[in-house]
Formats: sequence, C-alpha cells, structure tokens
Amino acid sequence: MFKDILLEAEMLDISIVAAKKYLTSDAKLQKFFETSVRVEHKTDGVKVNVIKTNNPEQPWVFAYKGSIIYNGEFEYASKAALKKSSISNSQFQIILDHFKMLPSSAVDIIKPNTELFIEFLMKKPTLSSNYKRSHGMVLIAYSPTTWSEKFGRLISKPKDFITEDRDEKAKILKLDVPQLLFEGVMGSKKMFENGIKNNTLKDLFNTDANSFAWADYDILLGQIQHLFLTVESKYGGVEEGVVIKYLDSSGTLLKFQQEYQVDQVARAAIKDKYRGTPEEEDLYYKQVRLIALDIINHMEINKDLPGMLSEFSKRLKLQRIDIEHNVKVKVNIQDDIFNTGKMVITKKMKGNNGALYLGKFRVLTSAHYKIIKDAFAVYDHVVVALVSSPETKDTRELRERMLLTAFPKLEIINSQNGNLFTIMNKASSNINVILAGSDRVSGYTKMLEKNPDIRVREIKRTDEDTSASKVVQALKDDNINKFKEMTPKEIWPFYDELRRVYANV
Repeated sequence: MFKDILLEAEMLDISIVAAKKYLTSDAKLQKFFETSVRVEHKTDGVKVNVIKTNNPEQPWVFAYKGSIIYNGEFEYASKAALKKSSISNSQFQIILDHFKMLPSSAVDIIKPNTELFIEFLMKKPTLSSNYKRSHGMVLIAYSPTTWSEKFGRLISKPKDFITEDRDEKAKILKLDVPQLLFEGVMGSKKMFENGIKNNTLKDLFNTDANSFAWADYDILLGQIQHLFLTVESKYGGVEEGVVIKYLDSSGTLLKFQQEYQVDQVARAAIKDKYRGTPEEEDLYYKQVRLIALDIINHMEINKDLPGMLSEFSKRLKLQRIDIEHNVKVKVNIQDDIFNTGKMVITKKMKGNNGALYLGKFRVLTSAHYKIIKDAFAVYDHVVVALVSSPETKDTRELRERMLLTAFPKLEIINSQNGNLFTIMNKASSNINVILAGSDRVSGYTKMLEKNPDIRVREIKRTDEDTSASKVVQALKDDNINKFKEMTPKEIWPFYDELRRVYANV
C-alpha cells in the first residue's frame, strides 16, 4: 500500500516526492539510511488503465488519459508501420493485441472490476528515455475499482494502489514488472551489499563502494543516487529513475530522477525532432483537420462511438493523403488525422456538449450563480474547475460544499492552476466551451488556438455584478443583509462558517 496517493477528479494519481526535496533534515536522512527500503526502476512510458469487466465478450476496457481505446480504432495502420514508425496512439494496438491473445484461463483469474495500472513504453516525443527495445508493458500496481464510461470517457474510482501480489498477476497476464534493484538497509557498506538484487548494481557497487562516505549521510545520498541512476534498464539504455519505498508502516515513496527529466530545454529538444517551424506546424495541422472533417462529412454521427471510430479508421486507410511533413512519415500523419477525427466525432455526439468554468470561488456570489445556472440551461453538462492557490487551499472543502449545495449536478475538478488541457483531461465529460471573463478570453483563446473545436465564450461583467472581495468585506463587517444581497439563498446557511474563515471570528 502506498501513502502518497492523491484522489483527483475520482482518478488515482500517484505523487512521488524527489528524495532530495524530502530528505532535508538530519532526522529524515538518518531514517532513510536506517530503514529497510525497496528500490525499483522507474520506467519512462505512458500510464494506461486496463479494467476487467463482467462481460465475457469484451472482458477488458482500455484507457489513456481517461479516453477509452476501442478495438477497431487503428485499422489504418499496419502492424509493421506502427511498431517501426508510430510516435502516437496507434501503438496502443500492441496492448489490445496482447490482451486479445491471452488464454481464457488467464483472463478468468483476474476478478471483474479490477483496474490495472500499466506503464507502456511507447515511442513518443514527450518521453526522454531512448530504449533499445520499445513497447514493453510494465504492471505497476492494481486495485479494486468502480467504473463507468460516457461518450468515450472512462470514469473510474480505484480504491487503492496494491503491489503486494502484483508480480503474480503480471506473470498470469504475461506483463513485466518494475526491475528490482535493491531490498534492505542502505546505511553501511555491508548492509548495502546484502540488499543488492541486481547483478549490474552489484558490479557498479563493488567498483565504487570504498569511495562512499558511509559516515556522512549528506554526501552518501548523492553517491547512492548516482549509483542507482547508472544501472542500465532491462530494455536497454538508462531509466528515468528509481522509486524507493519504505518497508515500514509509513510506506513512504521517494524517487531519484535523471537530470534530463526535469530539464525543460532537453525535453523541448526531443519534441523538436518531430516538428517543423511554428508556421509549418500551423499549416500542417490545418491540413490534417481538413482531411479529418472531409472523412467525417461522409459519415453518420450516431450513438455508436466504437462503430464510428472503426468506420473512420477504415475510411482513413483508403484516403489519399497529400500532406507532407519534414519529419513525419505516413503512419504519423494518419495518427494525427485519426486523433483529430476522434476528438471531432466525440464532440459532435448528441448530449455531449459541455462547458467548463474556472475560478477560485472564495464565496459563491450571485454573479457566479447566474453564470453557472445559465450554463446548465444551454449545455448538456457543466464542469467547474475549482482552482486552489496557497491562500485558498485550506478552504477547498468548504468551497466545494457551497457549489454542490447550489448545483447538486455540477462536476467539480480540483486544480492547482488554470492549465486548460490538464483540467479537461480530468473531466469525466466532454468540453466544447470555456466560459471566461473578459480578462481571460485572450489567454484562453491563445492556449486553444490549435484546438478549434473548443470555443471560448466571453462573459461580460456588468456594473451590477458582485465580486467575491465585496462579499468577503461584508463578512468582515458582519453585515448579513449585505451578504444576502450579493449571494444566492442556497449559501446563506454558510454565513457563520464563512465568517469564521474570512473574518477570523
């Protein structure tokens, strides 16, 4: 079981702290080197969620970033082309094929409503490790879960992050597990030697052990980190880092990470290998979109999303493509067309027209209330991104309760910033429109300039609109009548609680 687990938008997200940021005191360093730990390689891939269903005809559901991956999506790509040249989602066909080939005896052993967390070592411009052997599938953990699907989105609620008998399940499913490097205590030369579980680590250690500062934990930490980060991956090359788990009741998770993983210049250089100038990329994606729309215009939009995606893929396979790109080959261009087409098709489906509204919502004002109420009247669903700054993070639960009291059907996503793409990936519903005040329209529009299917709708402020600052002042002045003038009646019962927060009474 892991301690550092965050539940965000009902999706499990693992937060692992860098060791050097956590081990900032003598006491923490001492515990680190005197506690039994397990050290495993941290592979550099993408997280794919796989859920075992109750349906023997379709026993598995696959998703990447909440988007379900259906059988039949990638018929445009030959197996040889996607393995050799794809840098995008068509590589997921390898996972679909793997699970399709599992014997029924293996499938039946996994209980329904089990969610598998798999690291897929695909080729992708955002990944930094240069593996000699791509497309490994590494089972990180699993969990009992509840789940549903809606317009191609997977909404799952895993209950845990279990690793205890993970290796057993991986063997049944013919998946890899993270490479074990060490298990034991690292505080002395003898104890470290006894804990080594990997031959390459053993050879490296025997070469350097006598130079380690075993009596100085500050220096030793850097030496140990360098040692682990030097061990070659079983896939060839080096891994992005290692994960260290305390084998005590705390279950603390830490990581050592390669420098290039946090070097934005290095990561940008990797992405640049697959793209031209901004002007060339702009023209390219306009052409990609036109082809996608041309294919969709010959299709009927209905409720059968898997069927529509399969039809789009078959039509794409036959489509003449007159687009050129300096680096991308045919399968890369087909991937980009399909990804665009999948997004457009999903957004065109009846009942899938959603709006997103971002804000801190220190207090739900009458202006906020009207915007959300009007949105519910126009759109199929409304999502609020509740942004928490260091000043407002302690009131998150209170702000959530206010919003849900006024709008019980509202979907709320908690966010530490206003990054639209991160927020939309967390939403269980499709977003077609961003609702924004006049001061945010320009910024959001620029952010979405390569996503023309998402519109920014300006909400113009009037003189009658109430700001949260005025409501907070009314709370400080203990002016309940003024407070009621500026807020919806649904939150009036929160008056005393809001006073305690904002007026310190």
